[in-house]
Amino acid sequence: MSIGKRLLALRQQKGLSQEELGMQLHISRQTVSKWESDLSLPDMKMILEIAKFYDVSVIDLLGLDENVEDDAIKKIYEQTSLVLEKMQKENKKRKIRDMIVIIICTICLIVTIALLGKDDQNNPVYVNPPENYYYNQDSNIINYAESYFEIKNYDFNQKQITLNYRCVLNKYTQDTALTTKFTTTSDELTYPMTKVNDYTFELITVIPLTDYEKCRILVTDKETTEIAAVLDDCNFLFQLYEKSIYLYMPGDNNDKLIRDKVIYRPNYQHLENKGISYQGSLKDEFELVLTINDNYKNKELINMSIPFNQETEIKLPQTLKNKEILFYQISFMVNGNKVYLNTDPIGKEIQQTIGVDYQEYPIYQYDNY
Repeated sequence: MSIGKRLLALRQQKGLSQEELGMQLHISRQTVSKWESDLSLPDMKMILEIAKFYDVSVIDLLGLDENVEDDAIKKIYEQTSLVLEKMQKENKKRKIRDMIVIIICTICLIVTIALLGKDDQNNPVYVNPPENYYYNQDSNIINYAESYFEIKNYDFNQKQITLNYRCVLNKYTQDTALTTKFTTTSDELTYPMTKVNDYTFELITVIPLTDYEKCRILVTDKETTEIAAVLDDCNFLFQLYEKSIYLYMPGDNNDKLIRDKVIYRPNYQHLENKGISYQGSLKDEFELVLTINDNYKNKELINMSIPFNQETEIKLPQTLKNKEILFYQISFMVNGNKVYLNTDPIGKEIQQTIGVDYQEYPIYQYDNY
């Protein structure tokens, strides 16, 4: 079975349409269609996202034999050939030399990750780390299976977060002590961890709600200090902004789309789904740019700043046609720097399918809770 057919089967098992899957992965319906038709392949990063979304291993997703490396390479070569052949049939005049290089490089990286995933479980490679646990492994000191790192509370009024980190060690002496250090561009916050019992240390503390350059876990044993782990993703403010924005096109009383209007609504459902408490609401602003393609040129419809804590109705200067694609780009300020949620504008096809009613038609929503 080709990768495309395997992706199609997984989507159908989930009961999702191509458009619904595209919304989950923040890609277009057309991209999903090309994958499932074997007209293109997901890149390495997207392969990992898809495997995580469907809760399958990369090896299973690619249909590889985890015991035979030569067979894996052969299957990848066959898949690459299939995609290139279909691309040639789609457009014989298209120059595909560069695409061949891209596909082969991507596939080689995917195979490398898939085969690394077969390492012994006592020395894991975190292609798909446990939820709320973002560690890059720098040593074998930490027992990752029993450790966790989570945010317990957001205080939007004070711009603080309450962290709960429990670290279980694989090796320990009576002199062992742990320290957690969060580093920003201008400061370093140091927190000693409390010993719960032998091998187990805990940190429950409040830190500023911002993005950190890195977080290190230091293990001290007599005169020796070792970096036990590095937090892979501590962009706490960016992640909060990313997940709390909801843009949609409303329906009228008959649930038909009002295609000259977009609504922004703050969305903290992702916190509630994970049992994370919060007080107050975000008081910053984000910048929203909405464009369409008009006669092969980008036409800007909206470029405005919107308060995070205020539901906002955005009146478009024109009514969008059915099947027209609305492109959005979202940015906000973090630590004095402008940060883009999506570097390139992402398109959302406005659909008014006969017989299907809409109360809210999502334009942007982070659904990976």
